[in-house]
Amino acid sequence: MAADLGMCADAANSSVFTGEEEVFAFERTVSRLVEMQTAEYWERGTMEEEEEDEEKTSDLQ
Repeated sequence: MAADLGMCADAANSSVFTGEEEVFAFERTVSRLVEMQTAEYWERGTMEEEEEDEEKTSDLQ
């Protein structure tokens, strides 16, 4: 991870995230992945795309 962030070797020995932050990030990721499996998530995305298409069409007129 340190190399990905462009960190030097000294900085690689220090923790970028605390254990508590890592747990939070992991739980948030799991939550998002579970949410993305619901029909409501995909329906909401479809509605937003349709609204964007309508806005683009009205801007052209």
